[in-house]
Amino acid sequence: MPRHTASRFAPAAIATLMLVFGWTEGAVAAKEGAAFGVNNFSGSGECGSADLRWSDEFIDGLLDALDDHGWDSTERWMNSAVDGRDWTDSSLEVWGADENDPYAVDHADVGMISSHGAHVHSSAGYYSYFVMGDDNTSEDCRPNSTDQMLFGNTSAGDLEVLILAACQTAHHDVWTDGGYFHVRERDGSLSTWLGFHGDSYDSRSDANRMEDYAQTSFYNGLGDNWIDEMYRNPIGWNNTQCPTAVVFCEDGRDCDRQFDYGGFDDRFKVALSDVKRISTYYYISGCNPSNGGTLP
Repeated sequence: MPRHTASRFAPAAIATLMLVFGWTEGAVAAKEGAAFGVNNFSGSGECGSADLRWSDEFIDGLLDALDDHGWDSTERWMNSAVDGRDWTDSSLEVWGADENDPYAVDHADVGMISSHGAHVHSSAGYYSYFVMGDDNTSEDCRPNSTDQMLFGNTSAGDLEVLILAACQTAHHDVWTDGGYFHVRERDGSLSTWLGFHGDSYDSRSDANRMEDYAQTSFYNGLGDNWIDEMYRNPIGWNNTQCPTAVVFCEDGRDCDRQFDYGGFDDRFKVALSDVKRISTYYYISGCNPSNGGTLP
């Protein structure tokens, strides 16, 4: 199937698009993974939505693969253990604690969440958000990519790769208007943001796809395998599952190397020392999901 890319300078196929925004590697550090899943939303003290069924299987697909490859630590958090503070930076909210080891996502090198997600593209802003498992009234049940998320920041964060198994978490319209620039720092470590344009599916078959993706993406195919494995075109119209990838880098060639040849054990095709001044968006042209326009 044809792919496309697009790139943009500081704030379009696989198609690629590019956006441009205007640390030094040291000793080998421990390899750490953290995964968060929410199935329960409709009960007391929960964040309010329809319950899911397969989030535990989604995150176990990643964690089992990391364990099989001898990673130093893997953390697993489900349902009420998934809090807004775990995904919110302390520089953006007083209650944010996303660097908290072992409970939060930004202490890890590779992070993941499986949950509900959505996006906003209006006068109110351009961002994606996803839903937590614990309705702590002092925090936010739905942290978003503009106001609360900042990962891999040099002062308090290590995250390099983020997998978002939730609807509308790498949405084309949000990317086009710069809605994912806020999640990274120019000199930070975050390089790879994997999600979906439009809605994604909660099913055993998709959880199996996640496991296949994780097991085959340690040395290359970090972005390419994501789009290959998670693409799904059921019978009907306007219901395709459209996996997408955003890579932050210094120039488009580095983004392409990370997308094609990066892996969980080989994350440095975009070097930690690189300035993350642009982003490139990878997608399948013509993909037509529910709750998202047809990709160009």
